[in-house]
Amino acid sequence: MRRAFTLFELLMVIAIIALLAGILFPVIATVKGSASASTALSQMREIGRATTLYANDQDGRLPMSANYGAPQAKGRLWTTGVQTYAKSEAIFTAPTSEGKFAKSWAERGTATIGLNSSTAFNVNGCRPNEPEMAGCQSFTEALSLDGLSSSTAALLACTPGGDTEKGYRGFEFNPYNGTPNPEKPKQTAPLVSDRDLVAALEGFPGDQLKPIFARYGSTGKDDGRTPIIFADGSGKSFTAKHLVGKNSGIIWQLR
Repeated sequence: MRRAFTLFELLMVIAIIALLAGILFPVIATVKGSASASTALSQMREIGRATTLYANDQDGRLPMSANYGAPQAKGRLWTTGVQTYAKSEAIFTAPTSEGKFAKSWAERGTATIGLNSSTAFNVNGCRPNEPEMAGCQSFTEALSLDGLSSSTAALLACTPGGDTEKGYRGFEFNPYNGTPNPEKPKQTAPLVSDRDLVAALEGFPGDQLKPIFARYGSTGKDDGRTPIIFADGSGKSFTAKHLVGKNSGIIWQLR
């Protein structure tokens, strides 16, 4: 005669399964996050190479995250210029994100890989080396690779992307919006989080955010990672905690 499980035994089995699930799910999420971060790093290195090719054809001048003198419909965003040197539009979208390639000014919010906005250009922009740079959106001259500490100067990072009308500006991140580092001003980190800060700060003007989104392996406690691509084309993944630290060694403010 077969013996049936008692209610207590069934509850014990369920409790053990729940305990194992609680242990395994974070591990699986971490592994998946690491795999996605590796894919993102590979893609963004390809963008870095395309950026170098672009600069070589422009007398050493980097692409401008936005050229405010160009028409809004086409040619204003860095993505449209650099894409001609890349394999496909697909690499400009961060893996696992719902972003898309930004082809026009109206779509600038939808990008999920952003260029450092200290490359932005406008004849009426901020003058380089001005003492008060907070809130600067563009500069009076295109940025040259000459003089950059290329192995530590950050060009590309993952960004939150979404509806432009809701404040997303995923095509760039702004290095002048973070908490100042008085000891090493150029190493002042942008707004960085493993949460989507644009969604978290709903209603806040998009131009005053432009954060970095460390989306991979996100825990909500800034343990998530984002690849950072430097001006020499090299790259590495960093946690949000590391990036906001005062001793990261990364040059964010390129002017």
